[in-house]
Amino acid sequence: MSDNRLPEGFRLQAGCHNCRHCAMTWDHDEGRTFWCAFDAPPRPPCGSVAMGERLSFLLSDKEVRRQRHMDWEEWSEGRQTSSHGICPQWEEKG
Repeated sequence: MSDNRLPEGFRLQAGCHNCRHCAMTWDHDEGRTFWCAFDAPPRPPCGSVAMGERLSFLLSDKEVRRQRHMDWEEWSEGRQTSSHGICPQWEEKG
């Protein structure tokens, strides 16, 4: 007996949530945030505690910590998207 109660033919629609170019970050109090990484350099640490990227724990040097925060701010500017978004560059995660 199958526990699947979804209608036959159910499928996920294409969107940022299942695009190979999407980078997702999350934290305890903010939930998930989606970022478009199409044609972007590698994502720097975002400072998320839940993801283990909290910069104050990783770095004791205040200036290096500040630079890492600025690296994240520069990378993330203009890249925030929606899990339901879609664009012509969408490619299925695989």
